[in-house]
Amino acid sequence: MPQRVLLHFSPHGRSAPAAVRAFAAASGHPLLEVANAGELSLRVSRGYPAALVVDATAPSDAALRLCGGIKREAFTSVVPVVMYLAPGPAGEEAVAAALEAGADEVLGPGLGDREFALRLRMALQRAERDVGVHPTTLLPG
Repeated sequence: MPQRVLLHFSPHGRSAPAAVRAFAAASGHPLLEVANAGELSLRVSRGYPAALVVDATAPSDAALRLCGGIKREAFTSVVPVVMYLAPGPAGEEAVAAALEAGADEVLGPGLGDREFALRLRMALQRAERDVGVHPTTLLPG
């Protein structure tokens, strides 16, 4: 069975960071760079990607709106949204804003490659576990 795709989006036009590319290669998830928010919304709503990885580096209004929109829709809300921040002065406020927008995980600057990959993997595992739970009984399946 083929692995589900990791979608990467940067409102700043940046490509996925090396840690995201390394995670995708190691986990067997194809990594798809998506150029604009409209295309990204279509891809998320038409399929069930393994995760959406978003550059939330300031200015992050577009990334925060995108995350909020995905998390408000019943079908797309189960897709894990992992936001990351490039090094810079944003700090705690940017992390809090990403979490308030509904991000499942926020990867701040200063994380080593190992912790970055572990947090990304854990976000995907949490999503798989949560989707696999029956809503009434809370039992698997």
